[in-house]
Order: sequence, then C-alpha cells, then structure tokens
Amino acid sequence: MTEAADLVILGARVRTLDPSGPRASAIASCDGQIIAVGDDHAVAELRGPQTEVIDGRGRVVVPGLVDAHSHPLWGARAMRDAD
Repeated sequence: MTEAADLVILGARVRTLDPSGPRASAIASCDGQIIAVGDDHAVAELRGPQTEVIDGRGRVVVPGLVDAHSHPLWGARAMRDAD
C-alpha cells in the first residue's frame, strides 16, 4: 500500500475531464494533492486510521477552475476601496 490518504470522498459522481475515463465515484487526496481517482473499492483501500472519509451521497464533483484576471475598469475601482 502507498501512503494513506488524508481525505477520501466515496459514493460521488466525479467528472474527471479525462476522455479515457470521464467518470469515477471516488477521490483520495494527501497533503492537498489528489492521489487517486477511481471506483469506491480501489480508493477506499487508501484509507488510514486518520483519514477523513466523506460520503459523497451521489453528489457531483468537478475539477475546479481558478481564474485570476481583472477587468481594467472594475479592477481600478476595486483598488480604490478597502477590503
């Protein structure tokens, strides 16, 4: 067995955006990095005694999009004010 996951999500509907395997049901992560995506049985094997396990209850999990851009007018206005 490889290192134990910090977090495991089981029973979800995972959209991988990988054409060779577009769907999965489970994800495991360790130190903030995804270490496995697959079916519940395979990913559950990565659990350890300290692993947080989340029941996905059929909810959809999709890859995140981080968008870091600014529109000039809105960006200038935002910089005038305090957060």
